[in-house]
Amino acid sequence: ESVLSRPDEEEKKKEVNMLLVVEELGETEKEKRTLLHRFAQRSSADGVKRLLQAGADSSIEDMFGRTPLYYGLRAGENVAQLLLEEVHEDYEPIRVVGQGAFGSAVLVKRKTNSKEYIVKDVNLASMQPKQRAEEINEVKILSVLRHPHIVHYEKAFIRNNVLHIMMEFAGGGELYGLIKDRPAEGSKQPSPLSEEEILRVIGQTASALKYAHENKVIHRDIKVQ
Repeated sequence: ESVLSRPDEEEKKKEVNMLLVVEELGETEKEKRTLLHRFAQRSSADGVKRLLQAGADSSIEDMFGRTPLYYGLRAGENVAQLLLEEVHEDYEPIRVVGQGAFGSAVLVKRKTNSKEYIVKDVNLASMQPKQRAEEINEVKILSVLRHPHIVHYEKAFIRNNVLHIMMEFAGGGELYGLIKDRPAEGSKQPSPLSEEEILRVIGQTASALKYAHENKVIHRDIKVQ
């Protein structure tokens, strides 16, 4: 009889634990970490799953500006996958701005405030496991970099086996376009950058690279495009 009652007892414990979790969803510590932050940091895939099912907000940042995904990416593949599979429906596409071998870059607009972002869409279905891991690792790297001259990472999520990496929209265009297409005053011909402008670009680039290197990140494809 006691053996037969164990499953019910286990279910009751789960229900009680779940209620406690739901009650604590809004609680924060000194560092403003929610339970979702804490479960992600502890590599608790079951805890993360239950919190998400209960409606936990995966976009909340702690006092360091880090979302639960930041900790999930460091905790292990299972936790990261759960957080990346959070579906976000509050954005609408505007236009495709780039196309690559594994996906595209799309300009999107947030419905709530009309702010624009670039979303890099990466098709994971056609990738080998090693390639998939490399793409997830890119999200991990982007999530730790915060510098005025590095395009700001916003969030990432997986939908229908496509990894979506959302970034700040740099509306000024790429450096190549500035060098190639900037017209001279009173002429349709391109004008070279001034010495002051060149020094500013070099200084900003060097500052960003120094910051990346200090965070143990090496950029192997520096170019003006």
